[in-house]
Amino acid sequence: MRKDYFYKFNSINDYESFKNSEAYITPNVCSIVETNEVFYNEYVPPMIAGDLAYWDGSSVKTVAYSKYKTVMGTPIGVVVIPKGILPDGKARIVSLRFVSTNGAQSAYPKAFVWGEYGVDTSLNGYNKVSITDNQGSTTIGSGDNGYLPSDKYDAGYYSYSDPKSRYYTTTNFIPSTYSGETLNNEYCYDIPSLGNALSDFNGLANTETLQGLGSAYKAANACWKYKDGYSNLQWHLPSEGELGFLFTRYKAINETLDKLGKSRIDCDGDVMLWSSTEKGHNKCWTISTMSCLVDFTDKDTYATARPFAVID
Repeated sequence: MRKDYFYKFNSINDYESFKNSEAYITPNVCSIVETNEVFYNEYVPPMIAGDLAYWDGSSVKTVAYSKYKTVMGTPIGVVVIPKGILPDGKARIVSLRFVSTNGAQSAYPKAFVWGEYGVDTSLNGYNKVSITDNQGSTTIGSGDNGYLPSDKYDAGYYSYSDPKSRYYTTTNFIPSTYSGETLNNEYCYDIPSLGNALSDFNGLANTETLQGLGSAYKAANACWKYKDGYSNLQWHLPSEGELGFLFTRYKAINETLDKLGKSRIDCDGDVMLWSSTEKGHNKCWTISTMSCLVDFTDKDTYATARPFAVID
């Protein structure tokens, strides 16, 4: 009775060793087909925030910037949330530039309103954020605003859950986005009957809804129209939960943008970034790049936007 064996080689050396082994000449191996190609598995390091996202002509791939010179492709963004972190398992990348109201790329922040003041859009309303102390406590409270930990602050403050992040202030601490290298459930804790704005990860769906309501929703429309010039990705206005991840690895993301010669997240100043997360009739959620303050802002206030995209 015929019995076939299949061997998987990790390198050309493994293949040569196999040919000199007893397994190669055993009668149960009916044939060996040799070609001038040897297929093997190359170790691929895990995706991390700050990695480069590039278009290789047919799909989006990611790589550490230090490895980019070995691949063929065009930079289109920087990884903000690695795959496997959020509930949908998909990664998020941030655009290389800011966006203008018409969807064009901009090297500098362009100010525009979020939308219509006094109008509820039917998106879920999020009224609070989770806050805690900076000692690693698991006690969860809620507040109208709070400060995110960020790697832009190197010393002098305690980190929460994530040793790679630090706090700027000594009050109203928001839990880190990460617990080690996984999602910290305290960051997106579902505050009963109030809703934690940082539990909203539905930026793509939010943006699709908002841009469908008309031209008054400037921030969502701008991000929906944004094109990186190469890929077929649909860009969106990030939700507050997605946007928060930008700050934990803020320094790492900016370093990649600097190497590419693209726009830093803060443009060396204080930028208030819109999210697609609504609070109610009059306000929606924002984050300040200077202090990492998560807060809500009047919808007719002028702020800026940085498009995100979802990648598998």
